[in-house]
Amino acid sequence: VTTWCAERADVTCEVLDTERLTELGMNLMLAVGGASAVSPPRLVIARYLPEDPRPPRMLLGKGITFDTGGINVKPYESFVSMMKNDMGGAALAWSLFAALADAGVDQPLLAVLPTCENPVGEGAMRPGSVVESYGGPTVRIDHTDAEGRLILADALAYATEKYEPEQVICFATLTTAALIAYGPYTTPVHFAPDALRARLEGASEALGEDLHFF
Repeated sequence: VTTWCAERADVTCEVLDTERLTELGMNLMLAVGGASAVSPPRLVIARYLPEDPRPPRMLLGKGITFDTGGINVKPYESFVSMMKNDMGGAALAWSLFAALADAGVDQPLLAVLPTCENPVGEGAMRPGSVVESYGGPTVRIDHTDAEGRLILADALAYATEKYEPEQVICFATLTTAALIAYGPYTTPVHFAPDALRARLEGASEALGEDLHFF
């Protein structure tokens, strides 16, 4: 990511480390990744800045590099052997960001990638923990396998406040229930406004990507 950004004059990239996340009060991200020495919490923010005054379109991607489930550890039946794929949302958001920048789109873009893992360890968040989010509300974490929505909440609140995007599109592997309900080849789409849904439906028909709308 950073190498690709460094080669372009129209793209900037910033990586917020644990120390910076602590200063900012991004406590949900820190709670999820508190026990990790291998993949500690990081927030990657890349900006594509063509000569255009419009607010950016934000691509937000969940980047859990391995999802153990935390203290509420995943059983084998919950596909724990495949949980390195839980960074798929961040990978998709980044790939789309890079492809659009390479294509020279005229609107500014913002890629926001919260990354970490949630292993079991001394610093792991506990079921029942109450944590103050970056946005202000406190969150009671009853189940440590709800890590995705926690890191996305902090990243969304921070990036929305700082960059005031025109539109936010979030990519995430949020629940095995979707995989069970729709199988491995269908993508659920939540809360798409009518105009975006119409465009996605057209792309789905043209390209054969099976989308299911809620």
